[in-house]
Amino acid sequence: MLAVGRDMPKAVILRDMGTEVQKTVVERRLAEVLTLRDWISCFSSGRVFRYRLTKDGRQALVQLMAKAEQHRRARTETTTQSGISGHIATFPSADLSAAKRARYGLQETPLQTLSRLTGRDGKPFLSNEMVRAGERLREDFELAQIGQHVARERSEFTDEPRASNTDASPAREAFQRASTALCALGPGLSDIALRCCCHLEGLEVAERELGWSARSGKIVLRIALEQLHQHYESLPPQNQMIG
Repeated sequence: MLAVGRDMPKAVILRDMGTEVQKTVVERRLAEVLTLRDWISCFSSGRVFRYRLTKDGRQALVQLMAKAEQHRRARTETTTQSGISGHIATFPSADLSAAKRARYGLQETPLQTLSRLTGRDGKPFLSNEMVRAGERLREDFELAQIGQHVARERSEFTDEPRASNTDASPAREAFQRASTALCALGPGLSDIALRCCCHLEGLEVAERELGWSARSGKIVLRIALEQLHQHYESLPPQNQMIG
C-alpha cells in the first residue's frame, strides 16, 4: 500500500512482511507518475490517501523485476578487460566485520598484486599510500559510472529527461574528482592509471594497448600512483573521501 498525506512532499510504501511492516519513503512525484500510468489506484481518501497496485501495475512490476534480473545476470556473467569476474564477494553472517571492510569482488586487482612485490632493498614496490590513492581513484570512477546507470534507469521508469552533466549530485562530484585527478597526472601517467586502477587491466594488456615496451608499465604506474597520492594530499580537508 502507498500512503500520502495532503500537501506532503513524500509518500510511504508499506509492505506487510508477516512479523513486521516494511516502510519505504519515496518522492510524491513518483507516486503521481504511478497514478498517471494507472499502476496504482486510490481505495481510501481523506487526510491520507491510500493506493494499491492495479492489474496493469502488477504486470509492470513483473516486467521491471524481470529486467532487473536480466541486468543482474549480465553483470554477473560479464567479465572486464582484465578477465575479472563480476561476482560480488559474499560473507557468512558471523563475519560482519569482513563484509564491512570489503569494497570489491573476490578477485585481485592489479594494484593488489603489485603491492606484494618488494624491491632489492626489501621494501614494498608500492607503499600503502600509493595503493590507497589508486583505490580512491577507482572508487570515484565507479561511483560516477553507477550514477550514470541510476540516472538512466530512473529516466526510463519515470519518463523524466535525463539530468544534464552540469547537475550537482554525488555521482557528478565523483566524476569531477576523478577527472581532476587524471588531469593532474597528465598524458601517459593518466593513461596507465585509468587502465590499471579504473578499468582493472593487467600491466601486460595496458602495455600492449599503449604500445609500450615490456615491463615499462610497472615503473610508470608507480610514478603515477606517487603523483596521485601527492595530488590527493594537496586537496583541502573538505574534499577528502567519505568512504
